[in-house]
Amino acid sequence: MDSSVEFPAAVETGTLRAIAARMRAYLPHIQTVLSTQKGAVLLLSRSAFDPRQFSKPADRAEIVRRLTANASQFKILYLLVFVACLVHTILSSPWLLVGLLVVLAAWAYAFALRGSDAPLDACGIQLRRREKLVVLVPFTVLVVTVTGMVNSLLYVLCCTSLVSVPHASFHESQPIDALDPLLEGFQAMPGGEAV
Repeated sequence: MDSSVEFPAAVETGTLRAIAARMRAYLPHIQTVLSTQKGAVLLLSRSAFDPRQFSKPADRAEIVRRLTANASQFKILYLLVFVACLVHTILSSPWLLVGLLVVLAAWAYAFALRGSDAPLDACGIQLRRREKLVVLVPFTVLVVTVTGMVNSLLYVLCCTSLVSVPHASFHESQPIDALDPLLEGFQAMPGGEAV
């Protein structure tokens, strides 16, 4: 058996450099998405926290109607509440942080750094794409179970529900067309032309 292992060029030049290069490649795309969504989020948050828009629903049908309408209208804000709660929960527990980093590192090494189709040598056995999945899925389930990620995810869902469900049920939803005049200013192109 040959004990030499061939690494891809990214691993030879430094794994951290390869990760940093990939992150720099995705950074302009992330900045573009965030800049286009920033104006809409600001307008929606202004509408979401306006005290004149809150009232007691008349009956259960009204609650359900408001929940569905506000869930679709304020989904970005509710997602931000979920992400903030998730980040706080992960950073407050070392076990969650270590478990998340171990799972991310295993999947990134197997598929991102080595390539999804590149075979992986483990203990003299060559693992192709399907075998990598067969090994990584139970490993992920084991790490998630041992570190308590399932309980933490349920906790985050409950905390997010405690904030978003009362807001969605008491906020009077306006039709999307009512926000169109407010959004017109954000649809103008930098050259002054409207889209």
